[in-house]
Amino acid sequence: MKKLIKKYWKIMVVIVILGIFVLLFFLVRYKGKKNLEANIAAEQQDVFEEMASFQNTIDYHGTTYQYRKDIVNILCIGVDKEEAMWERDDDGGSVGQADAVFLVSFDFEHSNIRILAIPRDTMVSIVACDENGNEMGAFTGQLALQYAYADGQEKSCSLVIGQVADILKNEVPINGYVAMNLSCIGTVNDAVGGVTVEMDDDYTLYNAKFKKGATVHLQGEEAQEFVQGRDIMVSGSAYSRIGRQKRYLKAFISQAKKTLTQNPALAVNLMSQLSDYMLTDISTDEVLYLSTELSGCNFDEENMQILQGNIQMGEQYEEYYLDDEAVQQTIIDLFYEEQKK
Repeated sequence: MKKLIKKYWKIMVVIVILGIFVLLFFLVRYKGKKNLEANIAAEQQDVFEEMASFQNTIDYHGTTYQYRKDIVNILCIGVDKEEAMWERDDDGGSVGQADAVFLVSFDFEHSNIRILAIPRDTMVSIVACDENGNEMGAFTGQLALQYAYADGQEKSCSLVIGQVADILKNEVPINGYVAMNLSCIGTVNDAVGGVTVEMDDDYTLYNAKFKKGATVHLQGEEAQEFVQGRDIMVSGSAYSRIGRQKRYLKAFISQAKKTLTQNPALAVNLMSQLSDYMLTDISTDEVLYLSTELSGCNFDEENMQILQGNIQMGEQYEEYYLDDEAVQQTIIDLFYEEQKK
């Protein structure tokens, strides 16, 4: 009898401990949701106070559009470097360039994820800073350079956010950012169990496995080679690889949704593991909330768009000039809806 009672109490203790962990999980998730809601409200207020209408609306070709509800916009910056984020390389003290810039939008009202790619060679007015982040002047250059011309930390991220906000005509609030060393792609890829993609063209320049028509389960460095690889001798290579990145992201998000269902804390654990190689203003409880919501969101290739423009050859490097009319239409399509009368 005593043994049965002891066994019973052991079971009860285990149940109570599990119950506490479950309660803590949902409390942290709830806190993350509330923090995001507060941040979204503040960001939208800042943005819309700068807009001419002051009412989160756009008048375009005789139609009034209202900003969509329940959207969280996270700017993702892929930094082309291998060192920790605070370190400079051995060659010239560079902190790396923003080789990939994506605005990821969680549309909770419609259970969708949308991704907007901003080409790295988009021409902007670069704010030049010294190593301490003090602003020294400006010059015209590619968006990728803005990260490099600052401290490689919060100032660099802030300036890239400002550039993207200007590109989007200050009509889209950016609620948070994640800047990550691109050498971490393999780690993130493997954390979800690897990603399977089909080669739509011959990419053996980057890896011998990447033959046209081959189906490859990307692991480790293969993921970075597939996502980042390009032939700099080919015109438009930075722009054209976005199509490859689109297919990878579709497969990655699908795999991540499955993995996060089994391990909701995965994203938080990755944040801790990669803390030296990433920068973010998103808290762990907000990450936990977003990662658990991810499983209920849909994503396909049509949900990823590229800001349209044209490529021109500059004195040394390619330059990407945005089509202003197309940019405005993309903003409306992704973030606004026709105002009900």
